[in-house]
Amino acid sequence: MFARQSVQLAIEPPSSSQLGKVTRMKSLTPVDFAAVARQNRFLRIRSSEDFLTALEAECGLKEGEKAGIGFLN
Repeated sequence: MFARQSVQLAIEPPSSSQLGKVTRMKSLTPVDFAAVARQNRFLRIRSSEDFLTALEAECGLKEGEKAGIGFLN
């Protein structure tokens, strides 16, 4: 999916190490790819490294979901 989206974003193909990093992202979902594609309208993704960084940021947002909120704690 990372390689396919890179083609759609008109950036260079990801390296094997970048593909490995994406494969190891446990919380990565297709929704993350869609979110990054939407962000691209405002913050242009210029390289596969930019794309990887944006995906890592999206996954990082999910890490905060583990903490409860309000009265649900």
